[in-house]
Amino acid sequence: VRPLKANAVAWRGTATILTGNETVTVTHGLGYTPTIDKIIPTFQGDPQGYGVWADTPTTTTFVLHFGTMVMENKTFNVVILR
Repeated sequence: VRPLKANAVAWRGTATILTGNETVTVTHGLGYTPTIDKIIPTFQGDPQGYGVWADTPTTTTFVLHFGTMVMENKTFNVVILR
């Protein structure tokens, strides 16, 4: 089964929220502003009951949030769909 072009991956990467922070600004460099529903972060490991979400997309970046200040670095896989 082939994915629909509408759901093709436009960008794939990782992002790390560093100890003592709640957010990280991620550079995607797509040259257009993706919609929030197309930015899909997935936590690597146990999220310990906290969520992760993206907001404030621009043509080059977006902000990734974790539900609380992290006590150790937290890394996420992120895809942006077309």
